[in-house]
Amino acid sequence: MKLPSTVSAATALLALYLAISNANSFAVERFKQHRWFVLLALSACFYSLPNVVLALEVSDATILAASRISVAAAAVHVFAWMQYAEADLEPLPRRWRLWLSAGLLAQGALYTLPGVGLTGRVLSHPSELLGAVYHAAEPSPIGGAIFLLLMLGLVLTLLRYARGARRGVPHARAHTAALVVLLCGAASDSAVTLGFSRAPYVLDLAFFISVAIVGLVMSRRWAEDVETLGSALRARDEFVSIASHELKTPLSPLILQVQMLQRWADAQSDERARLLRPRLALMERQVLRFSRLVNELLDVSRIEAGRLRLELETVDLSAVVREAAARLARPELAVEADGAVTGQWDQLRLEQVAINLLDNALKYGGGKPVTVRVTAEGDEAVLAVQDLGIGIAAADQPRLFGRFERGVGAQKIGGLGLGLYITRQIVTAHGGTIAFTSLPGEGTTFTVRLPTGGGARSSG
Repeated sequence: MKLPSTVSAATALLALYLAISNANSFAVERFKQHRWFVLLALSACFYSLPNVVLALEVSDATILAASRISVAAAAVHVFAWMQYAEADLEPLPRRWRLWLSAGLLAQGALYTLPGVGLTGRVLSHPSELLGAVYHAAEPSPIGGAIFLLLMLGLVLTLLRYARGARRGVPHARAHTAALVVLLCGAASDSAVTLGFSRAPYVLDLAFFISVAIVGLVMSRRWAEDVETLGSALRARDEFVSIASHELKTPLSPLILQVQMLQRWADAQSDERARLLRPRLALMERQVLRFSRLVNELLDVSRIEAGRLRLELETVDLSAVVREAAARLARPELAVEADGAVTGQWDQLRLEQVAINLLDNALKYGGGKPVTVRVTAEGDEAVLAVQDLGIGIAAADQPRLFGRFERGVGAQKIGGLGLGLYITRQIVTAHGGTIAFTSLPGEGTTFTVRLPTGGGARSSG
């Protein structure tokens, strides 16, 4: 392949790579400029790719088809530049933008019509410098006017970016440089086509440089977006940590006061105490629920800061699960554990895992039976929690262990969506694993496997 064709192919590949690498911007609503860059890169690809044949020995029909595709892609490229600039610069009036967009795209479509943009003749332009002969389709007067108007569209965008650079708009200088390179290449190629110059065609090289410059800008934008997101996440985590600590402070004395009132009411036998007892019980449940939510926020802040510590001791997993089930006291809950299954674990954290999984199964179980099994398998302890409830949709399963995630909407099931996230972190900290199987409408089974440190010991 000759050098001009190699440059065209390299430009097309670079542009295609940049378009594909930024394609995920379509999943983020606010990344509109990134989407216009994808169109910018794709149009550069479709401009340069047909130009591969211009320095090869091919038929005139192929040259004519390649020229039509290239100029149509150039019109889309100028349109993409105009839309891309709207995110950086002071927006054009909406009516102007609509008319300019329609005009650019119409020119590209008009150029492709037989007998309109091209005369049908193919001209040869030898380049002694590169040792190649270019074959270019001869533009008609209308085609020449269309190409000139496309260049004027780039000039308009260039002037807007130059003005933005004087005002200190970020990256405006880099965009100005990219547009200057592109316009210089277009002017040079026009002079060659019209017979005013014997220089080689350089617009493909100009596209390569221009797209590379904008690609570097977009890489910088991605880095800035990631840095901004990281700062926002750090600020959020700091707020969660401070807020949870502040909320925790008044909760402990509030719980004590409620429990003292309950004991007083239980000691009384009058009608007023009888009416007060269920209200105090409801108050205690709500305060404890709020305390649990605050504790979850505290745990998240500890996990994110790497401060989740384990106090290892010999623990009976069966006893932990039975105690958790007794605390919840729900008739649909059944525990199957014939004997002790012991290992070196953090008892408080294992209680948290058991409560989270049982509470989760009860919430999503729809009042149907929930079965909890504790077994020893070799050097592992296995905890399985099975419900026969609504199950988890396939689309929701990959994100189930994420922070603030739920299997169904927040309006249907309460909580912060942190229970399974914290559970997995605790299990992982013990060197274990947690997995689940689920079918919508049939229920879900969570399985936790914990190493015991010396083989699971089962007694009973």
